Amino acid sequence: MAEAQNIPAGSTTAGSIAVAAESTVATRMSAPPSFDVADFPVPHGREEEWRFTPLERLRGLHDGTAVASGEGVKVDIEAPEGVTVETVGRDDERLGRAGKPVDRVAAQAYSSFEKASVVTVAKDAVLAEPIRIAVHGRAGSPSATR
Repeated sequence: MAEAQNIPAGSTTAGSIAVAAESTVATRMSAPPSFDVADFPVPHGREEEWRFTPLERLRGLHDGTAVASGEGVKVDIEAPEGVTVETVGRDDERLGRAGKPVDRVAAQAYSSFEKASVVTVAKDAVLAEPIRIAVHGRAGSPSATR
């Protein structure tokens, strides 16, 4: 099994992602990490990694029956000086570079968004305050329904 690594801030994680992906296959479903929902079997709740998950509360994210509706979630980001926050479309090349989904729900969520927030910290920046990211579900307007 691969050893855990400490990755300094500002460094690239490209080599480490492959190591992390190898180690998660043993504890997740046997499928390798992928952005494609079809690469993962549909969980039924009897699998070890899903047995404590109330699948009905996922509202179809696990089996592909989820339908995007409403306004989804609201994302509030408080960023100090030295941090850039952007809203980008699916075609932005930075998206997905931190790693691939390791299960069907994560792949479904990744394939369903239209816009994403990208938070960039300059390589040599020393932040006086933390970056705060709050994700709020819209009450009465679920992001996924049957």
